[in-house]
Amino acid sequence: MSGEFKMEGLDALLNTLNALPKQMQKNALERAGKRALQPFLAVVKDIAPTDSPSDSPDRPAYAYRDSFIISTKLNERQAKIKRKAGNTRAEVYAGTNDPVGTWLEFGFMHKRGDTLTWVPPQPHVSVAWNTTAGDVLGECAIALAEELDAALMRVVRRQ
Repeated sequence: MSGEFKMEGLDALLNTLNALPKQMQKNALERAGKRALQPFLAVVKDIAPTDSPSDSPDRPAYAYRDSFIISTKLNERQAKIKRKAGNTRAEVYAGTNDPVGTWLEFGFMHKRGDTLTWVPPQPHVSVAWNTTAGDVLGECAIALAEELDAALMRVVRRQ
């Protein structure tokens, strides 16, 4: 998934961010990221494959669809990868931690008894991102501007 986006005003953004205390920077970036990813989450939940209750008696029917979240928290494996990558100001994640997600997105081989059957891919996360990428980035710019304005107002009030 790739595309071109024109970015302007990054110097002004960095100057504004650097005027804030570190924790305020992180909080503003995380709040803006969570708000910006809402359209993506809505679309991916809408098009995610679901099971009928009879197909998966051991699993609730909409467990996979409902497992999509927006968060700043990582599981152990993701945290290890992040530590190796280095430090960033803030990161926000949208997706599922359910291993079924990878299987459904890219397809898999299913073994039942002595037979193997290919379960075809049911792309939904990539489709949702391709559909909403422009909206997410546009909303991110708006949300970030509002969060930085609010944070600067809090800093001024405290002085």
